[in-house]
Amino acid sequence: GGSPTPDLTADPWATDGMASAPATSGAPAPECLVVDQLGDGLAGRTSPYEQAAHLAAISAASRRGLVVVAVRADDVGALSSDRRTARLIERGLHLLGPLRGEALAEAIEAPALMAGLHFESGLADALHHDADGSAAGLPPLAHALRCLWREREGRTLTAAAYRRIGGVRGALANSGEAVYAETPERDRPVLRDLLLRLVAPGRGDPRRVTRAFRGAALGPNRGRRDE
Repeated sequence: GGSPTPDLTADPWATDGMASAPATSGAPAPECLVVDQLGDGLAGRTSPYEQAAHLAAISAASRRGLVVVAVRADDVGALSSDRRTARLIERGLHLLGPLRGEALAEAIEAPALMAGLHFESGLADALHHDADGSAAGLPPLAHALRCLWREREGRTLTAAAYRRIGGVRGALANSGEAVYAETPERDRPVLRDLLLRLVAPGRGDPRRVTRAFRGAALGPNRGRRDE
């Protein structure tokens, strides 16, 4: 048999579900436990007991094997409240700056190559140029790549599709406008308020606003959290 045919229906840049969960007591220790978005994971646990238990599980796993924790710089201070977690951070802190150069090019091109896709001439360079040097470049880049994948022509990611989605800088805004346009007119004031709260600085914890937005999609007063 030859090599397996790539699954062109699977988004090559999707990361949902890739992070491992802390091992439960008595379970075999993994060779490497990866905990992504730890700050968001803690924000989803409103009880101090649940947060402490989450951190304790990570600390316990570190005594059985290698643990890699990814956390935003602005969330590191909050972790100092747990003594064991603070000691782990002190011993193994590794600061990561923005992706640039070859690392950024690999993040753009490698997933497409693995999925059997290819970029039209000049498109990868345009993506690299538009995302390089921007502190907020990765989230807009990830969204633009997903939109580009949805607009692919067979196995090819095209420059025409890149212009159509608005590029790295415009894809997210265009997606937001499309959601707004597809929303029934009676619901648009609520949607507009929620979208503005997602991006307005200094208006509470953005993670809680995100959960309020997701809950609002379920219907009136379902899952809504305004604190």
